[in-house]
Amino acid sequence: MTVMLGRYFERKKELDALYRDKKMEIYDEFLKTYFALFLGKSNKAEASRPDDLVEFLRNFMRKLVLWSGPQPIITFLAWKDHLSKGTPDAKSIFLAEEFVLALRTDLRHSNHGLPRGFLAKIQLRESALFLAEAKKNPNITLADLADLEAKRNGSS
Repeated sequence: MTVMLGRYFERKKELDALYRDKKMEIYDEFLKTYFALFLGKSNKAEASRPDDLVEFLRNFMRKLVLWSGPQPIITFLAWKDHLSKGTPDAKSIFLAEEFVLALRTDLRHSNHGLPRGFLAKIQLRESALFLAEAKKNPNITLADLADLEAKRNGSS
C-alpha cells in the first residue's frame, strides 16, 4: 500500500510539473505578445497585423480553456467583455492586471506584496498620473489620460 501511494504521489507530482511547464509556455507567449503590442516594438518586422492578432487570440483562448484553471478563464472573460465595449479606460488596465495575477496564481506564484496598479507601473510612462486620476475617477478613459499627460508635459 505504501509503495502504491508513493507511486501515485510521484506520478501526480510529475503531471503537475508537466502542466505547469505547459501553462508557463502558453502564458509567456501571451505576455510576450501583450507587452509587444502595448509597449511597442523596435523591430517593424515583428509588428503584428490585426489578422495575426485575431488568430493569435483565438489560439490563446483555445489553449486557455484546455490548460488553465478556472480563475484565469474567468478573469480573461471579464477583461475581454470590458474591452469589447470599445472605450479603453482605467478599468481595462485593472482587469488586465487581475488576469495577470490569475495567471501567476495558476502557476503557483505568490502575488503577496504586489500593489494594485503594478501592471500600470510596468506599462505606462506616466503611471503615477494614471493611478492618481484613476483613484479620482475610476471611469477615466485612456484618451482622457493621454490628454492630461499631454497638458502636463506641455506645461513643463
